[in-house]
Amino acid sequence: MTDIQYQNTITSPFNLAKHPMNQTKFYQLDSSVDWVKKLQDELNESVDDPSFLDKTKISINLEIKKIFDPKMGEILLVEGSYSSLFATKCVKSFKDMHDSVMGEFKSAFIGEEFQKDEAYQELTDIYINQDTYELYYHGRGVADLYEMIHEQVYLEVNQYPQIEESLEN
Repeated sequence: MTDIQYQNTITSPFNLAKHPMNQTKFYQLDSSVDWVKKLQDELNESVDDPSFLDKTKISINLEIKKIFDPKMGEILLVEGSYSSLFATKCVKSFKDMHDSVMGEFKSAFIGEEFQKDEAYQELTDIYINQDTYELYYHGRGVADLYEMIHEQVYLEVNQYPQIEESLEN
């Protein structure tokens, strides 16, 4: 059994040229990474009481692999998960509260030239290596991991958080 070696930093935008072909790298990220902190700060932005921020946290785990396809060129496969405890406002009482979000994703970044290709314009998913990935595009070999993860998180965030009545009294 091999031990997985996790790295704790990665840049976004991510330069595909810096990732070795056909190798998987693993990342465990938290708010010590600038763009992850930016996401956490955005999740916390509606709270008034700074003491609510003390308990907030975010973690993102990534597996990243670059492959080459004769038709599509370099493809970046990104699988991962995220979880966050963040501060927000109750939509009923407007009081500060904590909420959480978590999820998993599988994303594939292909060259931006495919965005103009009619065959790809309606696609949101792509089938690669016998698996389905959400489709994203990289421009000039640069993938915006922050934007992809931001989208994944906000698809799962409760847009109408409410303090449970038993906790409110």
